[in-house]
Amino acid sequence: MAVGVPRRTLSLCPDCNREAVEGVIGGQASLADFRDRPGIIEAEILEEAGRILMRKACEKHGPFEDVLSNHPAFFKRMESLGFGKDFNCAGDELVHSHGANSIRTGRDTYLIVDLTNRCNMFCSPCYMDANAAGYVHELDMQDVTGVFERAKSFKPQREINVLFSGGEATLSPIFLDAIQHAKSVGFHRLHVATNGIRFAQEREFAVRARAAGLHGVYLQFDGVTEEKNSHRGLGNYTEIKRRALDNIAAAGMAARSKDRQSCHGSKAGDSFVRDGDLSPID
Repeated sequence: MAVGVPRRTLSLCPDCNREAVEGVIGGQASLADFRDRPGIIEAEILEEAGRILMRKACEKHGPFEDVLSNHPAFFKRMESLGFGKDFNCAGDELVHSHGANSIRTGRDTYLIVDLTNRCNMFCSPCYMDANAAGYVHELDMQDVTGVFERAKSFKPQREINVLFSGGEATLSPIFLDAIQHAKSVGFHRLHVATNGIRFAQEREFAVRARAAGLHGVYLQFDGVTEEKNSHRGLGNYTEIKRRALDNIAAAGMAARSKDRQSCHGSKAGDSFVRDGDLSPID
């Protein structure tokens, strides 16, 4: 994977991609069609006016521009610290057979398992469009077993961090079973990205998650006041987070907070907050 700015790369036309997805869902196209033609177009990554931008143009839908970073120096440093480009994937054609999007280099430090697209909040915006889709997509245990079989097939075997996500992963009916299975087949760094509602509602849920093998919990914060979280549609969101943190800690798990925007903070395990929102979390 090339790094550096400016550079040429491949991206997706969002409209072509949406049409391709709708074609599969509606039965007009196969998964193989989507794999081979997901809406890939050429793009340019460049620095302009103190930002890192991606510009691309689709012959059918016209030009698009996305902001990748508002801190060019930080963006370039993070790219320079990336590792894994020296490791060529081999013997993994059945795992990484994704057409033009196939992964050809890397060390697989993180495996994200999206268990469900359901959620118990109505955030705006939502990167997964949870609750906005007209269908429910959830993995079953056969799907989960297959995911971890493929993950274990990589040689040489590396330590992989697993992140269960969604939607809201804790709403999946197989959430605890999926954790237990991952642990049983040799994955030990097991985490969940969550809004914390289930952990706040049920202290026993945190205990059972820990017993199943969950190592840590990533909690979403957009600040530590109700005002900063008003777009999430809950009137007591800050209190929910406090209760979740208490129950997670009581169960013996690590809790890490992740801010949706650029953030500064201390080492892992401590709270991260945005500039101008430096209230402590008791």
